[in-house]
Amino acid sequence: MRVKNSDSNQSARRSWWLIVGLMLLVAFFFSLILLVTSPQSLAVDVGQLEDVTGGVVPINVRLRSPDYVLFYPPSFHVLGIRRRATQSVETLIQQLMYDGVLSEAEVQDAFEPLRRLSQ
Repeated sequence: MRVKNSDSNQSARRSWWLIVGLMLLVAFFFSLILLVTSPQSLAVDVGQLEDVTGGVVPINVRLRSPDYVLFYPPSFHVLGIRRRATQSVETLIQQLMYDGVLSEAEVQDAFEPLRRLSQ
């Protein structure tokens, strides 16, 4: 009689873990579907992107037909969002102010371009 009760407890635990695992799997796939189907979550308007062609590392291009280049010379433009470390610049400017190197007016003038970048 005791063995039967122990077996039923183990069976109940397995069933419970199976149900929890399936629920987590369903929640994962549901959130994945929501992420993929909502284009606003990852999309950026092309008009908002900057031309960062001059700031990229020159990446090699293999042309399958060199004759094609004679008629249509390739040109590449790289569009993207520049990453700026504004926080480190702000920290540096504040440190210079605390050290007495910059006045408050100079600090305000230094922060002006950073404010424009963050807008």
